[in-house]
Amino acid sequence: MLTGRNIPSYAQLERLILDAQITTRPEHAHGLLCAILCADEEVTIEVWLQQLALQIEDNEVVHLVNETSIYQLYHATEQQLEALTFDFKLFIPDEEDASLRTRVNGLAIWAKSYLDGLAQYGLDLQADSYEEIHHVIRDLSQIAELDSAADQLSVEDDEDAFTVVSEYVRMAVLMVYTEIRQQVRSGPVPVDSGTLH
Repeated sequence: MLTGRNIPSYAQLERLILDAQITTRPEHAHGLLCAILCADEEVTIEVWLQQLALQIEDNEVVHLVNETSIYQLYHATEQQLEALTFDFKLFIPDEEDASLRTRVNGLAIWAKSYLDGLAQYGLDLQADSYEEIHHVIRDLSQIAELDSAADQLSVEDDEDAFTVVSEYVRMAVLMVYTEIRQQVRSGPVPVDSGTLH
């Protein structure tokens, strides 16, 4: 099993994305990855990369798949979600390298990308069968809006609050994963009929 030592850092993933000329950020890439792993237990690494950059050439996708760090991130995240492990982490800027405002912005991007990724699969997370996670989805939607308030933060007052919120997001993803997997294995999954596939 892959461990934390095998997973690329935020900076390494950022460099790989830049080198591949994909217009995105690591927090978006990882938020989307977690969403598709929650929504589709048969998803492949190629699907994730194609959703990240729909315009890149197929041979560029193959190149990224063969990048050790990309492979490690994909499979480590998959294993962490399946195991519901406390090793699961969000790919957002590190405290050592980024200001609180930058990290809040990164967390908001992560949450929005995660919710957008779930929406792409047409899952009706407001259905009665998903009642256990209704409040979680609402909370994540609010967290996705935090970037608009990032410039008003006080480092001294809000550093602890950020730690609490980011930990909540991490645990919320594990909860959503569990609920969706239970729904998939127990019968037809409620979908939003208004979502295009």
